[in-house]
Formats: sequence, C-alpha cells, structure tokens
Amino acid sequence: MNALPTPVQIERVAWRDALARMDWRPGEHVTLVGPNGAGKTELIIELVGQRRWVLFLGTKRIDDTQEKLRGLGFRRIKDASEINPQIASRYWFKPDWPRGYSASRLMAYQSAAFREALMAAFRQTGWTTVSDEGRYLSSNLGLKDELILHLIQGRSQKNSLVSGTQRPRYVPLEMYDQASHLFFWRDNDALNIARVAEMAGINRAQVAAIVPGLDRHDVLYIAPFTGEMFITNTRW
Repeated sequence: MNALPTPVQIERVAWRDALARMDWRPGEHVTLVGPNGAGKTELIIELVGQRRWVLFLGTKRIDDTQEKLRGLGFRRIKDASEINPQIASRYWFKPDWPRGYSASRLMAYQSAAFREALMAAFRQTGWTTVSDEGRYLSSNLGLKDELILHLIQGRSQKNSLVSGTQRPRYVPLEMYDQASHLFFWRDNDALNIARVAEMAGINRAQVAAIVPGLDRHDVLYIAPFTGEMFITNTRW
C-alpha cells in the first residue's frame, strides 16, 4: 500500500464559529464518522438545536447523552403514528426493547418501527431526520433503501438526513456523495481512511494525511461541493 502523503497545515476553528461557518441549509445532508466516545452525539445535538422540525431516531437502548434532547423540547415517542407537525416540531423516537425477544425477533421489531418513522418523515417533507448510528439502521436493520430515499430525494423537498457512524465501510455510498457537510474524527484503519478520503473529493490527499493524526476530540470538517475544510473540536 502506498504511504500516506505528508500532513498539511489546516485552519483550526472554534466550534461555535464552525456551526455558523458551515452554512447548513434545509435539504442538505450531514454525515459524521468517528468512534464511540469521540463526541458524535454531542455534535449532532448541537446541530439539531438549529432546526425547528426534527425527528431524532434513538437507536441505542441506553444513552445518557440523548437525555439532553429533553432540554431542547423533544417529545419522546414510541410509535411513528405519533409524528405530527401539528402537535410538536421535535420528536425523539425510541421504540421499546421488549424483554424476552431473541436477537432476530428484536431486529425485525425494530426494523419495522424505524422504517415507519423514516417514511413518515419523508412523506410529510421538511423534517430533519437524525440517526445516531447509520450502520445499525442500514446494515443491521436492513433499512438501506429508506436511507437512500432520504438522501437522493430529500434535497428537493427540504428533508435533511443527519447520520453518524463508526464504520464508513458499512453505510450506503450515498451517505457521503449526497452529503453537503462531512465530519471525520481520528481513524487509523487503512481501509476506513481510504473510504473517507475517496468521499472527500478534491481534498482526498489532505484527508488521508490529516485523519490519522487528529487528537481524540478533534473533528475534520469538509464541504465536498465547495472544497472548504477546517478542524474544530467538540471540547472548545
């Protein structure tokens, strides 16, 4: 395998300035790639605080970080039929984890529940739909087609998809090439780095050089359509 290019100097931007600078508009998708504990969910919560109509898909059984959603006015629901913009503008969708279910039965139950939520947001239009773990929805629950529908049709009807993932190799390609905003944390897996660099377009050489050397909470931001790129940090 060819050696990675020499790291390049890149501007560092405070997080609050980064939020304003990214110019995130309705219909634009955001993808975040990084390991557990790096700050993906914290960053996602900061992002959705900018939007009025938000459906947050809680895929983790226990996640203390997501409890912050209550303070942002999110209404906790378990059934997709409750998604109604005339009742509330921010929903935290988290279906039950029934006791006694086998793994396969639990997956089938959650697949059906999350599919209904995804399609409800798509049909109603204008929602920002958030997935804290795209791989779980796409690969484990088999909802790749529903995610792709949001990604390729969302822009025209002002649907945005915000999705985090730990493994860039296991989510749809459209999660990158349809995204207007990408965030990458440190990764030393050569295949993951290659996938990330491939999706960075004109910045692929710089990305391949920068991502392995990022500090734990550093985040590399890329706007693929404009080539803008800078580093921010979820702790400052």
